[in-house]
Amino acid sequence: KMKNPDGIDLSANNLSHGGMVIGIDVEKAGLNSLPYNILPAKCGSVIYTKTKPQQPFNNSNDFSLLQGLHSCYKPEHIEALQRLFLYKSLEWSYEEEVRVIKNIDRPPRDPAQKKDLLFLTPDSVVEFYIGVSHGNNRQAIENYNKKIKDRFSDCKVYRCEIVPRSWNLRRVEVTA
Repeated sequence: KMKNPDGIDLSANNLSHGGMVIGIDVEKAGLNSLPYNILPAKCGSVIYTKTKPQQPFNNSNDFSLLQGLHSCYKPEHIEALQRLFLYKSLEWSYEEEVRVIKNIDRPPRDPAQKKDLLFLTPDSVVEFYIGVSHGNNRQAIENYNKKIKDRFSDCKVYRCEIVPRSWNLRRVEVTA
């Protein structure tokens, strides 16, 4: 779920334009699972720094993480995972980004599921935010809402609008 759905971070996710954001329950989606993620969500908070790290890190000569040879979380790789995937410039800190690294060649948790990028179950998508440029088009909103509810029936759908005289966005729930 969004950490601050009514704040400036929505703008960072392109909702002030035509983008869309999906709120995922990371537990239901299996994104905190240690056996199924190289870097689970609970370990994936981005590290924002003013200065980019320059020093070598533990196992910096081991390219197996970049080559996709791992499929589960290993605590001994945390420094390498942080340096390879989690460092970002301080200017982006308002995003409060969390990343998940998975090996998509690993079989799904449920073999009945199609091989899909995230293996998302319908109950794992809990929120869907429709960007501002779509928010004033009633027909577009109705079409998006129907498509979203067809696949994710329990998902809350919001359209976003700009707060007057502000950079902030606010969400308005889409009903029926």
